[in-house]
Amino acid sequence: MAERTRDSFPLRMTAEEYLAFDAAAPEGEKYEFFDGLVVPRHGYDDRGVAMAGASPDHNQIAANITAALHAEASRRGCRSGASDQRVRSFGASYTYPDVVLVCGTPDYSGDNPAVLENPTLLVEIASGSTESADRGRKLTAYTALASVREYWIVAADTPEVTTYVRAGDAWRIGRVAGKGAVLRCETLNLDVPLAAVYALVDVPDDADPYA
Repeated sequence: MAERTRDSFPLRMTAEEYLAFDAAAPEGEKYEFFDGLVVPRHGYDDRGVAMAGASPDHNQIAANITAALHAEASRRGCRSGASDQRVRSFGASYTYPDVVLVCGTPDYSGDNPAVLENPTLLVEIASGSTESADRGRKLTAYTALASVREYWIVAADTPEVTTYVRAGDAWRIGRVAGKGAVLRCETLNLDVPLAAVYALVDVPDDADPYA
């Protein structure tokens, strides 16, 4: 197996090696896997060094989204989780989405930690070190998973959310921006104000029109 170092990303290994690699990671470290490529959960800089972790604002946004969905999700029998729930998506991809919702009976693998195989709604909070993956290989992997109905990409530094909603065999792409806007969760038939998504986070009231 590839030697674990913090200055050699990305790494290449088999899925079996990755599962052992991730299970042996020190507390607080998480790694994701895309068809033989292992990357740190929060990305790496241009020197290949793993980012230490999510920012306080990133964590606050994730907590806000989880809180906004929780009551209606529970009422409908849907389970919500944060970034410690590993998900297996299309092909040989293992990720730790920032927010996970599964409606119906969850299907877990026997791995350690267990892997959720049938998520319904996935949310990634895009920062400078993760945005290309969130809008690239994760978008491809998540939208190819049959159980996924919605995927949200939430900007970390401006009040803006890009949504992908399954519409039959296609995907409907949307964008909501500005703290006065409302984010529609089709899975839960629920409206979520962006003011709630970005509560306690220092972002402008309106999204950057050039972003």
